[in-house]
Amino acid sequence: MRLFLDASVLLAASGSTKGASREIFRLAPLNDWVLLATPYVLEETVGNLPALPLEASAAWIPLRNGLVICDDSMSA
Repeated sequence: MRLFLDASVLLAASGSTKGASREIFRLAPLNDWVLLATPYVLEETVGNLPALPLEASAAWIPLRNGLVICDDSMSA
């Protein structure tokens, strides 16, 4: 299964070790889930990390490594 994660999920996962967003990252390899994001989502996440405690920035690094990055796209 492929799961698209937006910036709010990525920020929540970075900011809390016990929330549902972090649980997605923990369960993904156990369930063959592919976690997807786009460059735009990554930019939003990195831009908003400074608003969280410093630990969130450190947590972001391994979480980022668990993502597959897809192209940004727009359809009419």
